[in-house]
Amino acid sequence: GLLTSAVDVASLLVPKGSDIVSAQGRGFPKVLYRSRVEPILNPTTKLAVLINGNTASAAEIVSGAVQDLDVGLIVGSDRTFGKGLVQNVETLPFNTALKFTVAKYYTPSGRC
Repeated sequence: GLLTSAVDVASLLVPKGSDIVSAQGRGFPKVLYRSRVEPILNPTTKLAVLINGNTASAAEIVSGAVQDLDVGLIVGSDRTFGKGLVQNVETLPFNTALKFTVAKYYTPSGRC
């Protein structure tokens, strides 16, 4: 999933102005994404996010923000799949590419 899509979805669930996710790495400037819209959920609405061992990437960003900001509960029997890494892809000769890690994602509470 795309980072921007994850931020857009999380923004609909968390209070306006809330930190959603940050990224930081060696030689990578720290980036912080915040909610800029009012949530669509009534504050009294109960929210549960279902996860399993195949949950990764954008879904982890959304579920991390929901959990850390006490907007809902995370329900699942497994740890999620993702590694919390920001990766770039560099095209190489002979129709090949190199994927390399440039930073890590962090939830609002600082968990990778």
